Amino acid sequence: MLSINTNLAASFIQRQYRAHEDQMFTSMERLSSGVRINRAQDDAAGLAISTRFEAQIRGTNQSIRNALDGISLIQTAEGSLGAMVDHLQRVRELAVQANNPVLQASDKAAIQQEASALLEEVGRISKDTNFNGFALFKAAAPITPEVNPYNTGDRVLDVVNLLANSALEQSEKRIQEYYGLTGDGANLEFRIEYDAPGGALALVASIYYPGGVPDTLAHNQYMQIDLFDVGTPADVINDATQYSDRVIAHEMVHAIQGRALNYASLSGNGSASVASTWFVEGMAEFIHGADERVAAHVSVDGIAAIAGAFNAADNGAGGDYGWDQQSLDYAAGYTAVRMLHDEIKNHGGNGLKDLLTWMAADPQTRTLDQAITQMSTDYGIGGFNDEQSFLTYYATNGAAYIGAMNLSNEDTGAIGGADADGGAVLNAQDVISDDINYTDDPLEFFQEFWPTGYQPQTSNTTYDRGIRLQVGANAGDYNELGLMNLDINALGLADVDLTQDPAGAQEALDQALEVISAQRAVLGAMQNGLESRIRVQENSVMSLMAAQSRIYDADYAQEVSSMMRAQMMQQVSISLMAQANSRPQLLLTLLRDSPYS
Repeated sequence: MLSINTNLAASFIQRQYRAHEDQMFTSMERLSSGVRINRAQDDAAGLAISTRFEAQIRGTNQSIRNALDGISLIQTAEGSLGAMVDHLQRVRELAVQANNPVLQASDKAAIQQEASALLEEVGRISKDTNFNGFALFKAAAPITPEVNPYNTGDRVLDVVNLLANSALEQSEKRIQEYYGLTGDGANLEFRIEYDAPGGALALVASIYYPGGVPDTLAHNQYMQIDLFDVGTPADVINDATQYSDRVIAHEMVHAIQGRALNYASLSGNGSASVASTWFVEGMAEFIHGADERVAAHVSVDGIAAIAGAFNAADNGAGGDYGWDQQSLDYAAGYTAVRMLHDEIKNHGGNGLKDLLTWMAADPQTRTLDQAITQMSTDYGIGGFNDEQSFLTYYATNGAAYIGAMNLSNEDTGAIGGADADGGAVLNAQDVISDDINYTDDPLEFFQEFWPTGYQPQTSNTTYDRGIRLQVGANAGDYNELGLMNLDINALGLADVDLTQDPAGAQEALDQALEVISAQRAVLGAMQNGLESRIRVQENSVMSLMAAQSRIYDADYAQEVSSMMRAQMMQQVSISLMAQANSRPQLLLTLLRDSPYS
């Protein structure tokens, strides 16, 4: 149809022209910038993936630089240790020389003078060796039992000393004795912060399925301690408001649960669909007792509220049996776990320890639900046969059980104590023993990582310090480098006297050389490890860059071809547009030929 008002052909060609113009602009933009994605609309998913790649690439490159700094630090330390060994070898040579009866006293005095000068130089090297201001072999100020290790003037060190004295060691021993559980040598990092997220004095956190590998254990565990909530400096271990060591014991239960039990199932992570927080927290409360908490809720909320805190029917996907993370729930979890403990004992078992050791025998597959079924079968318990039926049993009988508890005496209700098991009275202060045992390695079944720059003060002036190097792109990718105090006192050479006891001096020097050799071996192994890590990271960076390039970078051959096509199509559109715009002029021909023209 011929018309003057509407030229559909021209409109169509204009639309095509604009599309070709946009395509050419995009190609020119990519060619000028060198990247395929200049804004999110170009490829939203690709931009997100490329951003993650970029974070990994830059983080990995920085970790390589960190590792190179670590190698430089090790080389600095190694150079100093080499000089110390040279001096000590000369002193030992002098000791052999001094052990010669033909020498006069003046001869031995001259030998001692040289030895003293060399040993003084060894001490100077130990004191002054540093890397970017960090002293590598610096001694720590020793303390004696008369000095309060919880009031040093440094709040972080106060808490570190609390952990190193009794809180960790005694908690671990108590958990092993009454629950039959231990860690497996995994790392446990301690993070001491002020007013940290979470609103708790302490908490243990972790991740699951590291690297996507299915596993039911907790990985990269750390214990976060909040200085804002911990006890006063003068008596941090037994703050009268809550006794900090009891909280540490509670969190140590979680740390050991993470490495000894099917914690993915207990906490609802991984393939598990329902969490058992009532048991996780009730078990942690039971290790130190929670009668005070229960008594408070009986007074305020009533026994029925505690017994009715859980919903046994809430066990579908994402369910947690009605756990609300409130103090009432902790009181209910504690009484439920203690009731389960008593039920197993009353039917001939050893209580909760039987259930936990059965679970720990196969932490990859055995769950709490299966464990309760096993206890019911082993001991002929008729009231329940799985987790859900036990919580139903607790809802029915919990009020009577709580009503029979002695909540007015001094005992906290902790497992193994007077109320729970007929043992000794365990009050709030004594349930976690305060035995003095300063050590920088308080945990037998975990590898401790202390805050950077902090180490427990001990009565022994020779102790290791750790330097942590992040050697990967992600949090937790770090290597720990142990450094020793290598001053003359620590090496046992402060009283070397070649004039009086050259043989004894030789023995002391041999021991000192062994200590330094051990430190050099540690440094050498760490340097090899860092160099290997650098090679791996460099290869990883290349692979990441190749993957990112395929997503993010422009393909010049493709973009040039696309731009040329768009240019040609633009030219064709312009030519056709001219023809389309001339079509209405055909009407003039009709009008000229009309008999009315």
